[in-house]
Amino acid sequence: MYVNGIYQCEHYGLEELYPQRFFGRNKSKINLWKLWDERILKTFDMLKMTYSPDDPVLINDWLWGGNFQYSGFRPFTCPEGAEFSMHKWFKAGDLKFSNYDVQKIIKDIKKDPFAEPFQYITCIEVGKEITWLHVDSRNWDKEKDGLFIITLK
Repeated sequence: MYVNGIYQCEHYGLEELYPQRFFGRNKSKINLWKLWDERILKTFDMLKMTYSPDDPVLINDWLWGGNFQYSGFRPFTCPEGAEFSMHKWFKAGDLKFSNYDVQKIIKDIKKDPFAEPFQYITCIEVGKEITWLHVDSRNWDKEKDGLFIITLK
């Protein structure tokens, strides 16, 4: 949904998109929404509504005592992930579905990457052991070159 011209997720709060210390230091919460790529925020909402409308889908869960705080934005000082991870540019998220098989969602994305819930996704991670859904909106010509797929071991 748009609030004062800025897209804000309908199904995720800012606490779920930022690490705890970063979130706590930034008082102007509306400015935190402005940093995100609007396409990835819309993707988070569409994936939640398509695959798990009645069940939780987590990004970060530190607010509730959980262990995830770098599944949304990652500061450049974050030791997790690649040096130029899309997480560091506000263009990626790792979604954890509580009651839906992530491997099935990955198959759906690969089968029809231009379907509405996937329209802004240009990259996903795949691998047998993956229990989260990494989606990002990196600068990539999906129409010409197909979905960018990162295979994890």
